Amino acid sequence: MLGIDRHNEHAAHQAAAALGIAPEILYFIEPEGYLVSRFISGKPIPPEEMAQPERIQQMGAVLRQVHTMPAIPGTFSPFRVVEDYTQTAQRYNVAFPDNFDWLLARMRDIEAAFCKTPSPPAPAITICSTPTF
Repeated sequence: MLGIDRHNEHAAHQAAAALGIAPEILYFIEPEGYLVSRFISGKPIPPEEMAQPERIQQMGAVLRQVHTMPAIPGTFSPFRVVEDYTQTAQRYNVAFPDNFDWLLARMRDIEAAFCKTPSPPAPAITICSTPTF
């Protein structure tokens, strides 16, 4: 329903696992596309901890690793995903926050800012693409 290509997800997960930033894949079950990975014991990071400078630096380092991964099949645009999920939610009459249109407008502003100086995909993230609505 959410349009996730499980083969692309599998390839991305394998690349991240090889870098040590995702758990090892134990099984990829087809044709269903089920991905079974090693269990990692952990806990959610509270927002106040995420805001600490050392945690922000740590997350920046992980994101740099993600953005230097080898190429993977498929592309991903966070902007198109939000649009696609919005359309899916509308089909199922999901209630949206009162400020949702404002949020979509801010997303489009961010996309326009990115598109002024586009950068190459890393590894297969597409920033500038055609809006779906």
